[in-house]
Amino acid sequence: MSEAENRPLTPDAPAPPGTPELDLDVEIPETDRKAPGSQDVDEDAGEIEPPS
Repeated sequence: MSEAENRPLTPDAPAPPGTPELDLDVEIPETDRKAPGSQDVDEDAGEIEPPS
């Protein structure tokens, strides 16, 4: 691998030839997902229930 391939990409790095232009200002639609911290979790999660 050449030295150019080992360097981290920077926002102002030129794109390789043939790379299509990307529109990075695309709006992302809102989802109905909850934030990870607000998920309902059972207090006994992970405990094995005895067979009835």
